Amino acid sequence: MRNDANLRYQFTGKQNTGRGRKKKYADKVNVEYIDRRRIRLCFEEAEDVDIFSGIVYIVSLQRLIRIVYIQKYDQHGYGTTHTILFSTDLNLSSEKILQYYRLQYQIEFLFHAAKNFAGLEDCQARSESKLHFHVNTSLSTVSLAKALHYLNVPKEERDSFSMTDVKVMYFNQFITDFIFSKLALDMSCEKYKDLYKECLNIGRLAA
Repeated sequence: MRNDANLRYQFTGKQNTGRGRKKKYADKVNVEYIDRRRIRLCFEEAEDVDIFSGIVYIVSLQRLIRIVYIQKYDQHGYGTTHTILFSTDLNLSSEKILQYYRLQYQIEFLFHAAKNFAGLEDCQARSESKLHFHVNTSLSTVSLAKALHYLNVPKEERDSFSMTDVKVMYFNQFITDFIFSKLALDMSCEKYKDLYKECLNIGRLAA
């Protein structure tokens, strides 16, 4: 949600006796300086990142929600930036909310790559089974390209995945193999190997 979201704490004090509506909500949440007695520390995700969680009232939705407040610190231990995630499931743990949000972004990247490079929107079928087949094929193509891209790369050396780079690299490989085959070059020569690799990286974003 927005970093300046309009949130209120739950009222847990003593209610006034007599007529009238009971008080449900307390003062407004200052998202820059949260009350750590009510939004409590859950765990430290890293040396410079703390995860807090609590139940608050969101004015725009007019309901209670569970928030996960991610506080980042500078090298001196002072808070710098924060991010607020939320769920309408009040019983969901902060760990699960973090996991779901991170998976959500991966799903968005998958659909974005499938739309742009794997023809997700280029189907004219009307049959439900054919549409399912087309969507599954398109999404699977992106997943396979990502798997092939990372299989031979150690985990600690894996950079961000770009479907654009994968497409450019395989197109370059097709053209380079065709040209080199016509020239009858000796590919055991280190000079030609370096030239071959250089041709594969032409036009790549992360080359």
